[in-house]
Amino acid sequence: MKILRMFDSLKLVLATVACIFAFTPANAATLPAGYTELEYIESTGTQYIDTGLTGFNTGDWEIYVKWMSTNATQNTYAYIAGVYKSESHNAYRVIAFSQAGYRYWVSGNSKAGGGSVSVDGAINEIHEATIKNGSVVFDGTIYETPTKGTVLPSDSSLYVFGRSKTSGAKARIYSVKATKDGVVQAEFIPAQNSSGVVGLYDTKRNTFYTNSDTEQDAIGFVAGPAVPIKIATTHYNETKFAPVETRLDAAVAAVDTVVTQTMTQAQQIDQIATNKQTRPDEGCPAKYCLLVEDEQGVPHWYPIAGANGVAHNLPAGYTELQYISTETVGGPYIDTGLTAGSNTRVLARYKLVNLLFASPISVRNVASAGDGFGVGLNGSQQFISDYNGDRKVFTTITPNTTDIITVDKNKNVCTITIGEQTETVTNTASTFTTTNTLPLFAQNTNGSVSPGKYAFYSFKMWEGDTLVRDMVPAKYGNTVGMYDLADSNPATAFHTNAGTGEFVAGPDM
Repeated sequence: MKILRMFDSLKLVLATVACIFAFTPANAATLPAGYTELEYIESTGTQYIDTGLTGFNTGDWEIYVKWMSTNATQNTYAYIAGVYKSESHNAYRVIAFSQAGYRYWVSGNSKAGGGSVSVDGAINEIHEATIKNGSVVFDGTIYETPTKGTVLPSDSSLYVFGRSKTSGAKARIYSVKATKDGVVQAEFIPAQNSSGVVGLYDTKRNTFYTNSDTEQDAIGFVAGPAVPIKIATTHYNETKFAPVETRLDAAVAAVDTVVTQTMTQAQQIDQIATNKQTRPDEGCPAKYCLLVEDEQGVPHWYPIAGANGVAHNLPAGYTELQYISTETVGGPYIDTGLTAGSNTRVLARYKLVNLLFASPISVRNVASAGDGFGVGLNGSQQFISDYNGDRKVFTTITPNTTDIITVDKNKNVCTITIGEQTETVTNTASTFTTTNTLPLFAQNTNGSVSPGKYAFYSFKMWEGDTLVRDMVPAKYGNTVGMYDLADSNPATAFHTNAGTGEFVAGPDM
């Protein structure tokens, strides 16, 4: 991305104007409103795309593909991308054949003078290839091949993750581009639309292509992580050596101005907010990234918060949500799988759906008030903090169903913030550990769980100084739950409904 530089002699007002119009989202010109750019899309072996791109019987074509094969046991042809006419064996294709490495063909019937080249490549590594009439470029190396031989019929179409309606490639596609006589005919970007459908968006024909194999596969492609939106700026202040914090404040304000005044709807950035993170993050995995130069003029990407906060990069297929909620008492809840006690700290953000006597975070050893570890409401609609038989009541803070509630329960000291109100209570210190595990959206009394009606935005839990749970609302397909960022194993990190009914998914981050 182009970086503009300010001259120290410029007046502040001129610097301000120049800075505002230097902001450009990296992917603003590629996808229209309602689409999110992804790093890749993944097929599990049944999904493929017919791009509808034909005309390969004339002209000098090139097909570029960037992909990763994910099936280390593949022992038959796995078609990554290409054009094929099975009855005549005419082909212009890229084929993965794992037990023999990767194998690439240029178009042509081998009996009619066509040729091929075999190239080895590793599984689970990203590769790039361009196939032409006379050569194959694989990871930067050119391999000459014989002439193409018999041409394809005019109706042959370019397929991705397959060929001629035959699927089978367990792989990730990062990008595909088709060029004819030096002119780009199609350029495909992995994307997800506002309805959650995953596919490839062709920016040349302005068409979204999704799973073509609807007969065998009803789920569709797996979505890779969203590509962060990056915004470029330069020195905002007239004084070059102004503190980074000052420049960051001014730059974020300028982003807000340019989004409001000059960008089209297709280019907007969800109302960039002025709250931010000031620590540069290499690669900037946050949802929004801002470029600011340091005192030596070295550029750094900063993660900044938008209207929905800073989104995390979850594994492929997962979508982070603003919140998940329950609509009925006695319905779904999350089991954290961990006990609590005198060495436990929890930090939670949630909303009350109603003001019934209930506890959204509570585990008790026996059925007596205050025995255990938890936070909730009593029958008088007051916040309470339970700690091993001791119950403290919050007397100055008033619950409501509008504001997000922040609970920081650090061992026996509990602070609740709701709107502009904050109150802290201190329970009597003691040493204990609960018998049962701590739930969210519910109270666990001696193994009997009673769910309530809440909306959860986040939950963190420490044992001593160790972060043991860092849970964010998420969905995988139609399954809604909380994803634990503190768990490095994706197989166990997604916590789903342990009760009855279903969670309601909030908006995407």
